[in-house]
Amino acid sequence: MTGARAVILLQGLFFASFAVLGGTVPFLAGALQERGVTGATFVFVMAALPLGRMLIGPWAGQVADTRGWARGALRAGAGLALLGAVGLLFDLGTGPLIAAVVAFSLGFAPVGPLVDSLALAISAERYGALRGWGSAGYLVASFGVGWWVDLTGGSPFWAAAFGLVSVLICALALPPSQPAPRATDGSDTFRLEPFLVVLLLAGGLHFAVHVACSALLDVHLRSIGLASRWTGTAIAAGVVVEIGVMTRATALLPRIGPRRAFLGALFLAAVRWAAMTQVRHPWAVVAVQAMHGLTFGVFWVAAVALVDEWAGPSRRARGQAALSGAVAGGGALLGVAGGSALVEATDTTTLFALGTVVALVAGTLAAVGLALTDSTPKAGEGSASA
Repeated sequence: MTGARAVILLQGLFFASFAVLGGTVPFLAGALQERGVTGATFVFVMAALPLGRMLIGPWAGQVADTRGWARGALRAGAGLALLGAVGLLFDLGTGPLIAAVVAFSLGFAPVGPLVDSLALAISAERYGALRGWGSAGYLVASFGVGWWVDLTGGSPFWAAAFGLVSVLICALALPPSQPAPRATDGSDTFRLEPFLVVLLLAGGLHFAVHVACSALLDVHLRSIGLASRWTGTAIAAGVVVEIGVMTRATALLPRIGPRRAFLGALFLAAVRWAAMTQVRHPWAVVAVQAMHGLTFGVFWVAAVALVDEWAGPSRRARGQAALSGAVAGGGALLGVAGGSALVEATDTTTLFALGTVVALVAGTLAAVGLALTDSTPKAGEGSASA
């Protein structure tokens, strides 16, 4: 699958799929509270998407790699998620609400890693520029839906539905791709080898702190006397830098090297969280939060490149699904649950202080672990990021 048409469709897939997240995730808790959803049902709904990424993402990657069904799995996932999003537009009872959430979460779970693997199959070196469209989609949707909900009182799930229609249209229009070559020596068997385990553990810890600190940023800023508009401004600054970083990743990553970039992002996160324990001026907060473009943008592009280099073409979808499951699944769950419990017991300054320690642990784990493990691609598979 090559050519301008495929690139345009991938840009659309990234933009629309991340618009679904940007139009849903920041407003999900508020929408549930307005409907009177509390207790165990509230917790389940909030945790459903990360759980889906952990449970369904790897299976979808297996199907995509071993049967060549990447496009089919993407279409099926988007269609199922669309059914769930349409259901969430209605004021449902507990049972139907859970059913709609399950459909949305299980359907959307494989979309991210499958789009990543398709983009890498076209041109690994252009991945960052393509992924930047996803950051732009998240930014546009989060701001647009926020204003729309405030002005009209409408449901944020309309944005999810429209975004998923766009994902489905782009997925249906994707031209066939060439199947990855299968190794004859069994080297394309997917195993959790030491290199991958270290990378996933470090990445999961790193992202857990990002999720916790981002989800509770508004709580923190209110506690130091800043209005919520500064939360939006700070988040926007980070995403704008992230877009710039990802757009330039094609030129920068080969110079730095994905491993150095990965380690640099992990240790820089410790600086970011330590600074957040000290800053109080609103523009200082915005400046520190702009580092998100580096601590996440560089981290994600480098992690994708490292996993793809390890996996090779024949294990590409499974590798990206494992990364998504560990980071956006396990890491996100740990961040939401652990961060909320910690702030409930202490305060947000303690959260950022502990986040600094966890960031240093993740960086040290990655630095030592990756140095002691072999990241060389299997014979016959080559390097997808070369």
